[in-house]
Amino acid sequence: MWHLLSSAWDTHYWLIGKGNIMKVDIDKVKGIVEHYGEAAQQLKAIEELSELQTCVIQRLGDKNKVSDMDIIGEIADVYIVLKELELIYALDDREIQPMIEYKLYRTGERMKAESGETDE
Repeated sequence: MWHLLSSAWDTHYWLIGKGNIMKVDIDKVKGIVEHYGEAAQQLKAIEELSELQTCVIQRLGDKNKVSDMDIIGEIADVYIVLKELELIYALDDREIQPMIEYKLYRTGERMKAESGETDE
Protein backbone atom coordinates (compact mmCIF):
# COMPACT_ATOMS: atom_id res chain seq x y z
CA MET A 1 0.00 0.00 0.00
CA TRP A 2 1.21 3.51 -0.77
CA HIS A 3 1.44 6.09 2.00
CA LEU A 4 1.66 9.84 1.55
CA LEU A 5 3.88 11.71 3.98
CA SER A 6 4.43 15.44 4.23
CA SER A 7 7.66 17.08 5.31
CA ALA A 8 7.78 19.39 8.30
CA TRP A 9 7.73 22.42 6.00
CA ASP A 10 5.00 21.10 3.68
CA THR A 11 7.25 21.70 0.69
CA HIS A 12 7.62 18.11 -0.42
CA TYR A 13 5.47 15.03 -0.45
CA TRP A 14 6.72 11.48 -0.63
CA LEU A 15 4.64 8.65 -2.00
CA ILE A 16 6.03 5.56 -0.35
CA GLY A 17 5.31 1.98 -1.30
CA LYS A 18 6.95 -1.19 -2.50
CA GLY A 19 10.28 0.17 -1.28
CA ASN A 20 10.11 3.20 -3.60
CA ILE A 21 9.93 6.89 -2.75
CA MET A 22 8.55 9.47 -5.17
CA LYS A 23 9.04 13.08 -4.18
CA VAL A 24 6.73 15.84 -5.43
CA ASP A 25 8.03 19.35 -4.75
CA ILE A 26 4.95 21.28 -3.63
CA ASP A 27 6.68 24.64 -4.14
CA LYS A 28 7.19 23.77 -7.81
CA VAL A 29 3.59 22.56 -8.10
CA LYS A 30 2.37 25.84 -6.56
CA GLY A 31 4.58 27.76 -8.99
CA ILE A 32 3.06 25.94 -11.96
CA VAL A 33 -0.49 26.71 -10.80
CA GLU A 34 0.38 30.35 -10.11
CA HIS A 35 2.11 30.75 -13.48
CA TYR A 36 -0.50 29.11 -15.71
CA GLY A 37 -3.59 29.69 -13.58
CA GLU A 38 -6.13 27.40 -12.02
CA ALA A 39 -8.40 27.06 -15.05
CA ALA A 40 -5.52 26.18 -17.37
CA GLN A 41 -4.19 23.56 -14.96
CA GLN A 42 -7.61 21.98 -14.54
CA LEU A 43 -7.70 21.59 -18.32
CA LYS A 44 -4.12 20.29 -18.19
CA ALA A 45 -5.24 17.65 -15.69
CA ILE A 46 -7.92 16.48 -18.13
CA GLU A 47 -5.29 16.34 -20.90
CA GLU A 48 -2.80 14.35 -18.82
CA LEU A 49 -5.45 11.91 -17.61
CA SER A 50 -6.53 11.41 -21.21
CA GLU A 51 -2.95 10.76 -22.32
CA LEU A 52 -2.52 8.10 -19.64
CA GLN A 53 -5.84 6.57 -20.66
CA THR A 54 -4.69 6.44 -24.28
CA CYS A 55 -1.40 4.77 -23.32
CA VAL A 56 -3.19 2.13 -21.26
CA ILE A 57 -5.66 1.41 -24.06
CA GLN A 58 -2.85 1.15 -26.61
CA ARG A 59 -0.85 -1.11 -24.28
CA LEU A 60 -3.86 -3.42 -23.89
CA GLY A 61 -4.16 -3.65 -27.66
CA ASP A 62 -0.47 -4.16 -28.41
CA LYS A 63 2.04 -4.47 -25.58
CA ASN A 64 4.88 -3.48 -27.93
CA LYS A 65 3.17 -0.26 -29.06
CA VAL A 66 3.68 1.56 -25.75
CA SER A 67 6.91 1.26 -23.77
CA ASP A 68 7.28 1.13 -20.02
CA MET A 69 8.89 4.57 -20.24
CA ASP A 70 5.80 5.93 -22.02
CA ILE A 71 3.61 4.63 -19.21
CA ILE A 72 6.00 5.91 -16.53
CA GLY A 73 6.04 9.36 -18.11
CA GLU A 74 2.26 9.57 -18.25
CA ILE A 75 1.87 8.31 -14.68
CA ALA A 76 4.37 10.96 -13.52
CA ASP A 77 2.38 13.66 -15.33
CA VAL A 78 -0.80 12.45 -13.63
CA TYR A 79 0.84 12.48 -10.18
CA ILE A 80 1.83 16.10 -10.76
CA VAL A 81 -1.59 17.26 -11.94
CA LEU A 82 -3.28 15.45 -9.06
CA LYS A 83 -1.17 17.49 -6.63
CA GLU A 84 -2.14 20.61 -8.60
CA LEU A 85 -5.83 19.72 -8.27
CA GLU A 86 -5.40 19.22 -4.53
CA LEU A 87 -3.98 22.74 -4.30
CA ILE A 88 -6.60 24.29 -6.56
CA TYR A 89 -9.48 22.70 -4.65
CA ALA A 90 -7.79 23.36 -1.27
CA LEU A 91 -7.85 19.67 -0.39
CA ASP A 92 -5.66 18.02 2.17
CA ASP A 93 -4.22 14.51 2.11
CA ARG A 94 -5.89 13.96 5.48
CA GLU A 95 -9.23 14.45 3.70
CA ILE A 96 -8.34 12.24 0.74
CA GLN A 97 -6.71 9.34 2.62
CA PRO A 98 -9.90 8.17 4.38
CA MET A 99 -11.72 8.12 1.04
CA ILE A 100 -8.91 6.06 -0.49
CA GLU A 101 -9.13 3.61 2.39
CA TYR A 102 -12.93 3.44 2.08
CA LYS A 103 -12.80 2.81 -1.65
CA LEU A 104 -10.18 0.09 -1.24
CA TYR A 105 -12.30 -1.51 1.50
CA ARG A 106 -15.44 -1.29 -0.63
CA THR A 107 -13.69 -2.91 -3.59
CA GLY A 108 -12.40 -5.66 -1.31
CA GLU A 109 -15.94 -6.29 -0.10
CA ARG A 110 -17.20 -6.47 -3.68
CA MET A 111 -14.47 -8.95 -4.52
CA LYS A 112 -15.48 -11.12 -1.56
CA ALA A 113 -19.14 -10.98 -2.60
CA GLU A 114 -18.27 -11.89 -6.19
CA SER A 115 -16.25 -14.90 -5.05
CA GLY A 116 -18.85 -15.98 -2.49
CA GLU A 117 -16.60 -15.36 0.54
CA THR A 118 -18.05 -14.36 3.89
CA ASP A 119 -16.57 -12.85 7.06
CA GLU A 120 -17.24 -15.73 9.44
